Amino acid sequence: MAWTAPRTWTTGELVTAAIMNTHIRDNQLYLKTEVDKIDDCVFSSPGYALDTEYQHTGGGILFVTCSFVCRVITSDDSTLDGKSYCTAFIGSGSPPFTTVGKAGIEVDDVQIVGAHDDMWSRNTLFFLVPNNWYYQVTAFQQGDGALPFLDNWHQWLVH
Repeated sequence: MAWTAPRTWTTGELVTAAIMNTHIRDNQLYLKTEVDKIDDCVFSSPGYALDTEYQHTGGGILFVTCSFVCRVITSDDSTLDGKSYCTAFIGSGSPPFTTVGKAGIEVDDVQIVGAHDDMWSRNTLFFLVPNNWYYQVTAFQQGDGALPFLDNWHQWLVH
């Protein structure tokens, strides 16, 4: 059953069972079918890792959340200057090259005051992967930035 564009009703028209069934009942059944697909999601939290390429071959659309911690730690006890972030990529070929998200921390010559010799952030990337596409979350560090570490990774498959 497919979605039918809702009817524009006019004053004085005779409403029949066929019209109501097409525009009310059938569209409600269609919407319920779509909601039931979401209820049938398959959740997984397997041993995924940063900097590893994966391919989604389970049909439907894959919803991915990847949480990680980024940190910039001083190397000279006077300034913080560095980057620590992750980037999510998807693509129809390998390796995936389309950037769909980036999160982390970038610090540029911040003077340290007192005992504060580091900055950190907890981040989450959320992205969608079409069937048969590749995906990957890469970690990056520069300067005083520490390599991000994976906090958790979850996936939901909608058929």
